[in-house]
This record gives sequence, structure tokens and C-alpha cells, in this order.
Amino acid sequence: MSVSAPRSVPVVIAAAACLLVLAGCARGAAAPVESASPVASATSTPTATPPEEHTIAFGGDCDAVLSEDQRASLFAVESTRVDADPGQDVGIGTLGGVECTWRGVDWQPLGADTAAVSVLAFPTSVIPQDLRAEAEAGTCIQIYDAMSCTLGADVGGVWLVVQAVQAAEEGVDTPAALLRSVLDAVTANTAGAIRPVPLARTVGWWSTDISCEDLGQRLGLADYLGSTYVTGWWEGDPSQEWTWRLLESAGVSLTCMWFPDFSDPSADPTYGLTSLQLSPGGAWAVDAALATGERTSLAGGLSAAVDGKTALAADGVNLARVSIGDSGTGDPTTLLLRVFDKFATSP
Repeated sequence: MSVSAPRSVPVVIAAAACLLVLAGCARGAAAPVESASPVASATSTPTATPPEEHTIAFGGDCDAVLSEDQRASLFAVESTRVDADPGQDVGIGTLGGVECTWRGVDWQPLGADTAAVSVLAFPTSVIPQDLRAEAEAGTCIQIYDAMSCTLGADVGGVWLVVQAVQAAEEGVDTPAALLRSVLDAVTANTAGAIRPVPLARTVGWWSTDISCEDLGQRLGLADYLGSTYVTGWWEGDPSQEWTWRLLESAGVSLTCMWFPDFSDPSADPTYGLTSLQLSPGGAWAVDAALATGERTSLAGGLSAAVDGKTALAADGVNLARVSIGDSGTGDPTTLLLRVFDKFATSP
């Protein structure tokens, strides 16, 4: 597996409907008398096939992705599953995908200096060609103080990706053998597994074709963070990670971060390190999302939940999540309401 040098560092999908046209003509024999009336041909009316039902790969079962026995054989130590990122998990599922991540018990390396291994599965149809090529070649990218290596392949219309996370230190070998072994094991499990189907796009689905800078202006973030607020990540840039780029290019996720310019005396620290994640079409996961906090209702009939510094809500089609950071003292639902108001009038 070739590995690219480290660099600095989550589609609008509609399930295609097939048109099945059944045409037939009734045949009539020639009559023996001239006065016989011709037999008219009949053609059936074309019938549109409805989109397939939204389905999560492997039924969302991580033990079906990689069994306990397989993990014991592949990993150097006993492993335990890591909870999915609540934001990315919605976008992955909107595409019909699943993500399963394991780490060693007590954070012991799983092998090859590897802290964690993730397996993802998607419909191949939702993966852009450039991201397919990148994963097939095998690449590594530095994010914060870690190295994320990715290897992927198409398996009968299901796109499988294996990712390994290592400490970004000199002298650490790329976990090529581990990535290949895990990919081969998951490939063997795919044939009889539940196949992924992306969620069909519906009316009211938000567009993410907007930069974080422009989104901040649309939301009037100067009201919350001061006029000199900063757009971007406090450190590092996780948006360069393979899965992150897939979700944003597919139009199922957009994550932005802003924070006050603390060198400016006029900066307002009330909302601190503020992040917003938009999940267009993500309301399918609203029950699981709302279970992460204390349920409430917001203006406009929005279903919402609040968990300390984080608030999320859904409008029946889309889902959004706002966090104001550990140092924030404001009410995250205030900004969340503005998100739905601005996207309702300017999708």
C-alpha cells in the first residue's frame, strides 16, 4: 500500500427511481370477411418504481461487521467498541452507512502502534471517484497529534473503508498489514450482510453549499461572539479526514466552528468555542439524537434536547446541533433557534 506524506488537517443523495415500461400489443388474426373491424393495439401505462427503503449497512450491527472472534484474531489485545461520534454518525447513516470503531482495553495498542481501528460501509454509489481512488491507494493524513490511515475497496456495490489511528511520531510504521487484514475480514462478511440504501432526498432538505464564513454572517454570529469573532478550528483541522470530506461532499453534513477573538476587548465570551453541525435529512435519527439529552420543545414546534452546553433539534426533515464549549455561559437553544429560522427562509 502506497502512503502519501502527512499533511495538515464531517451529496445531496437521492435514491434513483427506475422507470419500468411494460408495453404490449394484443394480436388479432386477419378476418375472413372484408367487413371485419381491425383489432386495436393496447399499451400498458408506464409505472414508476418507488425508491428503495432507507437501510443501514449490516443493519447497524458492528458484530456483523467484524465478529468478536475475528477481532480477537486481528488485534494484538482485547478490544472494546468506541461510541460513534454523535454528529458524524447521523450523516453516515443518512447515506445508508455504518461506522464501527474499536480500541484496546485500557488503551493498549491494537497492533502496529495503532490506538483505534474503524470500519465503515456505504453504498459505493455515494462515494465520489476522487475519494474512491484515495482510499484504494491507501493514504495517511496527520490530524492534530495523530495519524489517520485509510484503505478502502468496492465489494459488490458496497464500499468498505478501514481506518487506523496512530500517534503522529517519527519512526512509527504505517499499519498497512493491519489495514489489509481487517479489510479482508470485513469483505468476507459482506456477501450475506444487509446492504446499504441511502435516504431519498425530500422537500425541505437543507443545502450545505455555503462556507462557514458566509454561514456565520447569515446567522449573525457577531450578536453572540462579538464583531471580530474567528472562523475556524481552535487547533488542527479535522475537516481533512476522509470520512469528514465524504459527508460534506455528499451534502449530508456541515460542521463549522467559531470563537471570540480574545485579543479584542470587545469580544463576547458568553458563547465561547461555538460549533454548529447541520445534518440535512438527519431527522430520521431524531429519536436516538433526542435521547442524548433532556427533551424539550422549542418555538415553531421543534423537537429538541439539551445536554449541558449542547442543544439539538429537528424539524421533521433536518437535524442541527449547537455546542457553546466548556467555557460558554450562554443558552445554546438561542442560537439553535436562529439556525432553523435562517435555514427555513434561506435553504
